[in-house]
Amino acid sequence: MSRTKNSGIEIYRKALFIFPLVILSGLLMQSIPSENFNISANSADPLVVTFFMDKRNPLNKYLAKFAWGWTSILMWLSSIIVLAGLSGLIGGGGVSRKRRNVAVRLITGYIMATLYWTFLVNWFFGPSVFDRIYTKTGGVCMVYTGGDMESYVVNESILTFSGCRGVKGTWQNGFDVSGHSFLLSHSAFFLFEFVIGYYLTFSTTRRSILYDIVAFVTAVFLGIWAIMLFFTSWKFHSYSEILSGFAFALIYWFVFYFFLGYETPKVDEKRKKTI
Repeated sequence: MSRTKNSGIEIYRKALFIFPLVILSGLLMQSIPSENFNISANSADPLVVTFFMDKRNPLNKYLAKFAWGWTSILMWLSSIIVLAGLSGLIGGGGVSRKRRNVAVRLITGYIMATLYWTFLVNWFFGPSVFDRIYTKTGGVCMVYTGGDMESYVVNESILTFSGCRGVKGTWQNGFDVSGHSFLLSHSAFFLFEFVIGYYLTFSTTRRSILYDIVAFVTAVFLGIWAIMLFFTSWKFHSYSEILSGFAFALIYWFVFYFFLGYETPKVDEKRKKTI
């Protein structure tokens, strides 16, 4: 299988190793006793609670939890710029073969990645794959019935995390694949391939200011994903839960981009002005 000969592409693919290193760093921190840090995510003292260990922090509440939405926005902004640039690059009437092929690749890639995210996290002909794993490994929804704090009953009719949260229950006893670990890693891999990868195929003399801005914002989001992934790995899940979430993201990336050869194509072949 042929590979694109592009130093920029090689650099960004190597950069993907940042994310497993971030996860391993977070897991390593788990092995250090928490009293050594004098911090607690559940403390009521605002001077003690660190920003990233509070699940209600705005980066987690408005960015990380909606990572695929932000990823989609950045991907489509980048795609519009790429396709508009190819239009000016190739010129002539009608839709060029190059522009059509790139458009099909972008759209197909996004649909496949979105379906994978949907099936694992939200819905898979009923409960999502992650919900099915949780219930198949003994997970149940415990619903508070009132009275003392021990008054909980199992609601066997609820088979999803969102359904359990909807009745103010607690998801207990099953194997909880880290949705954050999967979502942040999946989003990061996708942005590397479909935004940063395409950006690096354009020569520096042909990158518009708008494209530079989109690439910069994408890099900022990737940094945020890495930070959130570090604290998720450190404080909010077990080793196996974090690694399994990352493994689901890694499997998709490996199969889709390497086994199926869905790599970033060369698009910067001619030298006409782009937007």
